[in-house]
Amino acid sequence: MVLDVFHIFHLLPFDLRREIYMLATPPRVVHVQEEVTMDEEEFKEHLNTRINLHPNPDLAYFAPNWRDSIPEPNKQPTLESFGVTANRPPYQPWELSASTPEIPVTWLEKNPDIASHLIRENFLWSSAPIPGLLHAFSESRNVLKRWGYKLAFETRRNRPRTWFHFDRDVLFIDKDENTSIMNDDDILTRCSWTLIGQFHSKDLKRIRRLALGKSGPLLFPWKRYGRSYPYLANAIQLFPNLRELQIVQWNEEDLFSWRNFGNTLSKRPWYTSADAHFEPAGSLCCLAVEEIDALSLLLSGPDGTRTDMPMGGAMGEMLRFHKQETDNKLGFIEHQEQYLEQWLTTLREEMQRYHHKNEPGLSTFSWQIPQVKAVHIILPSMVPLLVHERQLGWEKFMKMKRKHRPVETLTSDTTDPPLGAVLAHWDDNPINDDDIHDIHLGPFSEMHLYGNASDICSRNVRKWWAEEGTLAPPGPGDLL
Repeated sequence: MVLDVFHIFHLLPFDLRREIYMLATPPRVVHVQEEVTMDEEEFKEHLNTRINLHPNPDLAYFAPNWRDSIPEPNKQPTLESFGVTANRPPYQPWELSASTPEIPVTWLEKNPDIASHLIRENFLWSSAPIPGLLHAFSESRNVLKRWGYKLAFETRRNRPRTWFHFDRDVLFIDKDENTSIMNDDDILTRCSWTLIGQFHSKDLKRIRRLALGKSGPLLFPWKRYGRSYPYLANAIQLFPNLRELQIVQWNEEDLFSWRNFGNTLSKRPWYTSADAHFEPAGSLCCLAVEEIDALSLLLSGPDGTRTDMPMGGAMGEMLRFHKQETDNKLGFIEHQEQYLEQWLTTLREEMQRYHHKNEPGLSTFSWQIPQVKAVHIILPSMVPLLVHERQLGWEKFMKMKRKHRPVETLTSDTTDPPLGAVLAHWDDNPINDDDIHDIHLGPFSEMHLYGNASDICSRNVRKWWAEEGTLAPPGPGDLL
């Protein structure tokens, strides 16, 4: 007979009960967002009336980023220089030095956009479900709090309000859609994940696992890394004890869009609202990326077109290039992860040399190289569906190889401009060199040159995979 209720749980030894509490509380993905409590007009009025414009002492932690943006000290004589003294000394949030200069209040008044980064009224919150045993009863709550769960993520204006375990949980931060990856406007972060600048330094120092939204293309090797990787380094240098960096390929919004591509009369709709009906709001999980994901567009099922995976490029061209390299001993995903780790190591050394040469004696950030992992951060209800999608793609891939008949390579019509003509056109209409990858992509390069995947290119891609491509079968879907 199966018991629905275990009536003697309280009779178990405390050490065993404690282990059960911990095993029943898995790591979470905690998507932290910001709520601004003062609109733009109110904030400008706040500046004009000089209400509590004192910079918070915690801003000193970010000084290596903002000190070059601060104007020179005002040379105008003060009352103190004429012997006039006050009962109370001027407020100084930190000891002034070359490393942490003064942030003039008058300068903030004239630059409300910059002032907003530094002193805006806000709080950080997350819809991630709170671990149930934190609220079950006093014993389980005390065990989990002693284990490491704390209210975290205060701002410079408001107290913390999100339960978080700094050693186990993943902090998930989205890219600021109002900025490019080459963002110098936010003087606290110098990157496009501007929300990081609103965290208190004591929390940044304790984060061990970090996931950055919209970062997937960083695992695709571009020609010049100076246009993207340094801004990733600018983000992670603010987390001095980071052990794991998750580069997010797909999120739930990407996979939600798949159902819009398909046939509404399909017998197998990919995902419906009913799939997430009983799912707690804010629930997210990290799913390990697999090679077959890079061919999602090539192996789309009957429901319609799928989405390219950012690290794989159009129709998995980066995966194909990796397969052609005979000296690659690592799998595609592992190779790209290690490649990024190596580049971060190189960038850290370059940044250290720059500071030593140009800013001798000034404080700077000290950080370690985290382990890089390619992940999808999606709803738990999407995991079995994506695992099933991978299996269907694998079956289609094997069927394509079995049915393939060798034919001559398909080429585009003579009316299509050759590669040289395209490059000549670019000379007349220059674009940034960083938009061209530093690898030879063979006969499929025109997919990027033209900005789309034509039918000819699609057939050439299928031909190569059918004749030469190898692909590992999908796994059970590993959660990280």
